[in-house]
Amino acid sequence: MSFRLIVPRLIVPVAVALIAAAFAVYRATGADGALEALERRLLDIRFEARGPRAAPDDILIVAVDEATVQDVGVYAPLRAALAEAIGQIAADGPSAIAVDILLVASTGADDTLAAALTGDVPIFLAAAEAPGERDRRHDPSPEYANALSRSAVPLVIRGPDAPVLPERDVILPLHRFAAAARLAHVNVSRARDGVVRQIPLTIVLEPGHHLPSMAVAAAQAMAGPDAPPLRLWPGRALEVGGRQVETDLAGQVILDHFGGPGTIETVSLLDVLSGEIAPGRFAGKAVFIGSTAPSLRDDFTTPYGGNVAGVEVLAGAAANLVEGRLLRRDALTAALSLLLSVAWAVLALLSFRMPRPPVALGANAAAWFGAAASLQAAFAFGLLWIDAVSVLSATFLGSLVGAFIRLRAERISRQLAQEERRNLSRYVSPVLADLLAKQARPLFHRRAQPAAVLFIDVAGYSGFVEVADPVEVAAFLGDLHGFFEDCATRHGGVISDYQGDGAMMIFGLPAPGPDDARNAIACADALLAGAAEVKSPILNGAVLTLRVSVHHGPVAAAVLGGSRHGQVGVTGDTVNVTARLQDVAKEYGARFVTTRPLLEAAGIDLQDNGGIWQMLVRAPMRGRKQPVEIWRRASA
Repeated sequence: MSFRLIVPRLIVPVAVALIAAAFAVYRATGADGALEALERRLLDIRFEARGPRAAPDDILIVAVDEATVQDVGVYAPLRAALAEAIGQIAADGPSAIAVDILLVASTGADDTLAAALTGDVPIFLAAAEAPGERDRRHDPSPEYANALSRSAVPLVIRGPDAPVLPERDVILPLHRFAAAARLAHVNVSRARDGVVRQIPLTIVLEPGHHLPSMAVAAAQAMAGPDAPPLRLWPGRALEVGGRQVETDLAGQVILDHFGGPGTIETVSLLDVLSGEIAPGRFAGKAVFIGSTAPSLRDDFTTPYGGNVAGVEVLAGAAANLVEGRLLRRDALTAALSLLLSVAWAVLALLSFRMPRPPVALGANAAAWFGAAASLQAAFAFGLLWIDAVSVLSATFLGSLVGAFIRLRAERISRQLAQEERRNLSRYVSPVLADLLAKQARPLFHRRAQPAAVLFIDVAGYSGFVEVADPVEVAAFLGDLHGFFEDCATRHGGVISDYQGDGAMMIFGLPAPGPDDARNAIACADALLAGAAEVKSPILNGAVLTLRVSVHHGPVAAAVLGGSRHGQVGVTGDTVNVTARLQDVAKEYGARFVTTRPLLEAAGIDLQDNGGIWQMLVRAPMRGRKQPVEIWRRASA
């Protein structure tokens, strides 16, 4: 294939690929709110398609559920219950206890709880961001300074291009609690649609103090006392439990949620208090204590739906950090989004080049399935957040352009086919043009059948053309043949052949019918009646006179001719008789002659026809032994 042929076929795919790539780059660098909202929803669909996954068995939730609230109550009774439960859990040897309950108001049970918080097991208490409510923190004291210093990330490595994160206003627990345990924030990030997809690993309390998330604190404690300390590269990464976790510029990571409410192993605080939990249930596990009671209103919406307790979100985040299962949306996923966008855009475009429309539609559907499957596979198996808006928009672009080109090509093809049919109709009757265009050998080929055959020519034609200009003769014949064609078409006839000033018509193709003989008579009448309307200088003012002969009988219909050129016609004695009738008409000066078989086939009563039809002669014909009964129309 030459270069000049290849280049035009490449222009459209290259253009589509460039547009898809440009849009993917825009999505990676732009901030379109509407498209980003759509992308977040498409991510949620990927979660739903994957379904819940099994949570690790080294994390457990002790729930302050509705039964606990109804039985124990809140405030001081709940503080006392927490103290008792923490003592029982700590005695079982957990790796950490994380309390996702804000302990900000004084109660009569605070001394009991403060005592329960001391011990060898790492215990983390909740601190929550509360913009504008810094005044709710107690006066600066050594207890708080010591708690913040003990709880903050110990190593912060700030490069020259590290972002400056804003300080946060937070609500801290009471003095006595802060002094007894370590602190961790319990903030999560809600998108504009209210769904929790990300969590900040640290927040800045004051210069030099980066408070880790409760999920980070629990994951670090689960790694054991010999694990490297937390190390933070602001806006880039956090090392937790010896594993480096990349973050965005705001210090956030994307969660790989386990499922809806209850996916992570959960026991009721009431069951702990009643002693129904078997010994060793908490051993070696990170135990999260938090509210799941609807009345306490600490729930969130995740990709799996609503009513997921905050403590479940934090416990799931800790499990993500321990497993190293966090979704990636970074330079790698941006590059993959671009590559997949280009690939599926081009494949969707090329799918419409399949030869048959059903195959093309099937190939395009396969391209859409492949695009969706690649997004889901990258998410489910590689934890890669590929930009679905880019990939699916590119697939749509390729499909749209491919469908447009396909429809345009088919329209041009139809136009060409119509033009070819019109060209064919100039040489073959319109009745047969469509049939012959589709079939080299139609069904009637070499089939014996009855038909009516009509011959027509111009009386005195040789005298007209003897002295006429050849160009004028050609123009006359063109008008004459057009007149013949119009009459034949209107009466269901097929012109088999033009013979100079004459023509042969067949009534009964592509299939014989009961009205063939009557149609032949009607066509003959129309030819004779309309002859006077054909004008030409070669007639020298004379009225055109035609001779028509019609006969009905058995014929063999076929496509006559050689392997490269053919024409539709009929053969047999019926055709020969009809041709010989022209000589009889000339001999008797008749304009319209026919035979008894045709009149009988037309249903004409020859005994009582009102004198319209008169027998002319019964005579043998040249080259034929049997005589033929010839009739003429009285007026012709």
